[in-house]
Formats: sequence, structure tokens, C-alpha cells
Amino acid sequence: MSHRGCDGQGRGEDLFQRLTGQEDGLAGLWNFDDPARPGRDATPNHFDAQLRFNARLAPAAIPSAEELGNPTLIVGRVTDSKGELLTEAMVRFEPEGQPAKEASVNDRSEFRMLLQPTDRPVSVSAKSFTPERRSLGLFLTNRVFKPGESRLDLKLREFASLSGSVVAFDQTPLRAVVVQALSQRPPLELMTNGLLGEYFRLKSRPERFPDLADGAVPDATNRVSKIQFPKGRGWLPFKGVGENEFFYGRWTGTFTLDQSLRIDFELIAGPGVRLLIDGKTAIDLGVIGSGSQKGETVTLEAGEHRVKIDALRRTPIYYVMLNWQLEGFAPSPFPLAKPFKAAVLTDDKREFRFGELPPRLTASVLKSRANLFTRSSVPPSAESRLPRCQWTRVGPPTSRCSGGRKHGILNSIFAPFLWVSKRCV
Repeated sequence: MSHRGCDGQGRGEDLFQRLTGQEDGLAGLWNFDDPARPGRDATPNHFDAQLRFNARLAPAAIPSAEELGNPTLIVGRVTDSKGELLTEAMVRFEPEGQPAKEASVNDRSEFRMLLQPTDRPVSVSAKSFTPERRSLGLFLTNRVFKPGESRLDLKLREFASLSGSVVAFDQTPLRAVVVQALSQRPPLELMTNGLLGEYFRLKSRPERFPDLADGAVPDATNRVSKIQFPKGRGWLPFKGVGENEFFYGRWTGTFTLDQSLRIDFELIAGPGVRLLIDGKTAIDLGVIGSGSQKGETVTLEAGEHRVKIDALRRTPIYYVMLNWQLEGFAPSPFPLAKPFKAAVLTDDKREFRFGELPPRLTASVLKSRANLFTRSSVPPSAESRLPRCQWTRVGPPTSRCSGGRKHGILNSIFAPFLWVSKRCV
């Protein structure tokens, strides 16, 4: 342990060298070289330790640099555009081909993130709030970090996926206008008759998932519309099941994507539940225990995908809930896909602002008294999260409309009883 500042060098040069305890900058060194006092601190500081709870020492070779690899450590500070600290900020790193990792900053607005070494690009995002609770954000793409320590300071600015003002044909600002954001049709085809449930009675308490013979006949079957069986309800279709009766259940089905899609899965269950996609385990909560919760992000290619959920009834309290979230949709019980919905009102300045919106949305502006209505697609944009739009007039020949992207703000002119549409790319 070193008390020197972490400047990217520190004790890195000594990582694979045998230390004596007399090196400059060492706060403590526990090398376990003294059999009588294995926790003795070899430095003059004498931060001696004790082995407790039957802890034992075992000889082992110091691994080489090639065996350990050199991870990527990213450190930095998050501030607003004025340089003020943002102590509520969250930072998210999404390495291509690896699970995303998140970290919150400390009271000095600093963060530290440890990533597996990769030469593939990483997306970085951060978000926080102003004292007035307005959203601040930042989104970076195609960042490549070398093994070792890298510094990345983030400066957040006021963020809106979609913002603008609503005015009448005579340029009069309109207040109390409802602006809605809705999901488009999901880019997938779900199983039309739900998931097939099959339930098998077991002779003894299972310690692992059973290997059933081909053609094994279940004790019961049914169809379920969603995997949502909370505590106190259970998933067995039987009544009067005893406390010492054990079962294995599985649900199978398919869904088809019309494009490659990243999907977030969350499994809340216990004990003994796992999720398999196309025959590969995506989430495994294990068999032993009282239950747990785990999420995983999976990228699936276009085409049909097979889903299987295995569950064991080992104790009187058993449950399973599987949720997923597709890009542009709200978290939903699998295999349903609930649309994302958000609505805001124009403020005193006749302006509207949405915070971070997922892609594949439709934005609508409604004002009932004036019969105002406009709709536009909001596509994903890695760099700015703001659409570039081309407006098309669909209304009386005498009507005029305009709009576009200016300084990251969508400005729109709407006439009463006028339908205005725009194509976003």
C-alpha cells in the first residue's frame, strides 16, 4: 500500500518486483514472510494485522505481467459548463462486446472505472442535475482507452433529447401545449400464444437443474402470457402442494427481430432460476440460496430467437419475474413490450424540453382547443441525440410551415387546423 499520489506511475514499476518494506512512499507491506507473525507490516510504520476466523496461508507464485494482463483504469472529474462540481453525477461506460459498467462520483465529483483491456471502441455517457433539477448530460462515442491509467474529465451541459417552442401561424407563442413522446411499433414479432409452460415433479430436493430424457412427459402444461410470478403466488399450476414437494418448471417460446437489437434483461427469482437464449445461458441465479436479482444486456441479430426459462421449486417460497427492455420501450414483463410514454407541457416561455429519450420514438404536439397536431420520428443519434428533420406541409394550400434544427433546438411553427409532418434522418 502506497501513500504517494496516483499519477499513473506510482508503484506500477514495482508491481512484479519483490519489495522489502524500505521503499520510499510505502505505507504498508504485508508479505507474510514471518511464520510467527504472518500479519506483520514489513515497513517501519508497523500497521500489523492479525489472521482471524481460521484464516490460513498457502504458498503461491507471484503471477507474471502476461498472466495478469494490464487492465484499463479511467479516472476523472465531472463538472458543469461553469466548472462547478456535480456530486450526484452518474458515469456509464459501454465497451463494445462487453457489459456496460456504471459508477457514481464521490463528494469531490471524482470517479474511477476499471475496465477489461480492449482495443474496441467504448461509449461514455454521464448525467446529473442542476439545483433546479434540470437535466445535464454528455454522450461520447468511439473512445479507445489503452491499458493502464487514463484520465477523462467530463463537462456536462444542459441536455435535452428533444426541445423547442410551439407558436401559432402568426408567431404567437402557445402555452399549455401538451407534447408527447411515444414508442413506435416494436421491431419484433412476439409469440402469439405466449410461452409454453411444462412442470415436472421431482423425487428429491434438487441440487442442480435436472437432465431430462428426450420425450419426458410433464405432470402438467399450460400457456402463460408473461413471466411474472411474485412471492406468495408461485408458478406451479397445482393446488395444495406440500412444503416437502419439489418441482422443475420450464417455459419456452420464440420471438423474431427485424433488425439487430440490444436488449436489457432482468431476472428476479429464487432459488434456482436461469435464462437461456438460443441455447446459451444469459443469466444464472444459481440453485442454492434464497433468491437474488441480476441484469444482463444482450445484443441479438435479426431473425428468430429461442427463449427458455428454467426454474426449481426447492422451498415453500419460490418465485420468478423476468423483465426486459428494448431500445425505445419501457421495461416490461417478458415477453410483453409496453410502449414508452412521456409528456411535458410548454412552460411560461412557451418552450418544451424532454430529458433523455430512447430511440425509435414518435413525438406529438397536441393542443385541443386549436386542434393542433404534429408528429415526427425521433431516431437514435450517437453524437448529439438530436434529430435532423425535413418538414413537409400537409394542409390547405394557403398554409405555411417551417422548422428545422438550430443550435440543437427544434423550432416549429404550427397553424391552427394544420397537419404538419416531418421526416427525420
